[in-house]
Amino acid sequence: ISCLSRKASNSAAIYRVQALLSLKRIEGAKTEPDKLIANPGTATAGYLFRAAIAYASGNQEEGYDYLVKARDSNPRNAKLRILLANVSRQQGDFTSVLENIADVADITEYQEQAQTTVREAVAKITKERGPAAALAEVDKMLAKRPNDISLVKFKVELLLQQNQFEQAIAEMNKAEARAPNDPRVWELKARMHAAQAAQL
Repeated sequence: ISCLSRKASNSAAIYRVQALLSLKRIEGAKTEPDKLIANPGTATAGYLFRAAIAYASGNQEEGYDYLVKARDSNPRNAKLRILLANVSRQQGDFTSVLENIADVADITEYQEQAQTTVREAVAKITKERGPAAALAEVDKMLAKRPNDISLVKFKVELLLQQNQFEQAIAEMNKAEARAPNDPRVWELKARMHAAQAAQL
């Protein structure tokens, strides 16, 4: 009974925050998330409401901090990582984009979205800080996921942009050894041959 009572109380708290936020009653909504955060089972929802309240109050930094707490309270939630990646992208923090998206890049449901996000972030970092900085960020991701062929592909492309053909070939060979039948490896080899031909 006590368990059911707690669930009912938590659900009521969620609905109250939603209602107060929809009515723009920010001050009234501020006390409700604490009840959710106090319970490990609803802490993520509490932090998300805290983030919503902060953003509604115009406090972007606090809102982002609560989104990070929501992610950390439920680290396996891919949607939270994608949400944080998107928020980071809007803020122009492309290093954080890569940090958040790296852990969902191999989840089939999110692969296409993750790869698009990584591609955009790498392009922005390349433009703002140069190819070497973008390469360093991709290396950080590869340190976590050394068998991710998509990340290897990004690295090879960056190496080719810097005319580092020997390193690009070495990375491609590693990828081919791991996944010889992967179409992305074939695409890499084609890119490599085209880049080498252009140098002749």
